[in-house]
Amino acid sequence: MFTPTISGVVGHYDFKTAALDVFDYTYWNAGLALAVDKLTFDFRYWDTDAGETDCFGVLPSTCDERFVFSVTLALP
Repeated sequence: MFTPTISGVVGHYDFKTAALDVFDYTYWNAGLALAVDKLTFDFRYWDTDAGETDCFGVLPSTCDERFVFSVTLALP
């Protein structure tokens, strides 16, 4: 009926071509999910070590840390 779950992820993205060494960064998240019947509520912290140059300077806030809340409904 009520199931809490703690989870996390760590990964690394390395974008290179034969001619360019464009960028690389490490990303991670950790969170708590609570499942109640067919609903799952997830509260999670996301972050990267990417800087403004890794985000091409256009939208540097896309690489900032953030808390995310999501709700998932499991359909039959």
